[in-house]
Amino acid sequence: MLNYFVRNPRAADSVEGVARWRLLDQTVLRAVDETQQALEWLVQEGFLCRATSAGAGTIFTLNAERQAQAVRFLGAVPEGGGEPGNGSGVVSPAKQEGDGGDGDEH
Repeated sequence: MLNYFVRNPRAADSVEGVARWRLLDQTVLRAVDETQQALEWLVQEGFLCRATSAGAGTIFTLNAERQAQAVRFLGAVPEGGGEPGNGSGVVSPAKQEGDGGDGDEH
C-alpha cells in the first residue's frame, strides 16, 4: 500500500477505496500469473508458438500445424475446462508423432 501512495503522492482514499484497489491489483496479478502458466502449458503442448519482438515483448500465436488437434482438444473439454470425470481441471493431449524438430518453439 505504501508503494502506491509513494508513486501517487496526491492520492487520497477511504479504507473501503484502498481495499477495492488492493483487491483489484491482487486479482489482476493473479489473473496474469494464471494466464502466463496457461500460455506456457499451451506452448509446451505445441498448440501455441511463442515469438519475442523488441517492441511488443512476447507474442503467442496458434501453431497452424496443430490446429486440427487443437479443435479436437477443445471439443473434448467440457465448458469451464477440465477433463471429463477426473476433476483435475487439466487435459493433457498426446503429442502428435513427428511433431517438432523444426527449431520453432511450439
